[in-house]
Amino acid sequence: MALQVGDRVGYKAAWLKSVGMFTGPVAHAKGTITAIQVYSKQLSVATVDWNDPEVPVKVNTCNLAKLHSPSHALNCIP
Repeated sequence: MALQVGDRVGYKAAWLKSVGMFTGPVAHAKGTITAIQVYSKQLSVATVDWNDPEVPVKVNTCNLAKLHSPSHALNCIP
């Protein structure tokens, strides 16, 4: 299911693992998508209102998951 404006999101566990971010503000960030800009079939960038001002506002949607979804769950990281 595609992400939409209004969805509550966090970074995907697989992406966090791939960049070695197991702690810190990005790993625990939760936010709401306020806009999505589609650039191509493979690239969409979401604007996210995060719970932490240190987290970048613009995020590739491929790196986001809805909160409480299997791809968001940090316990997926071995």
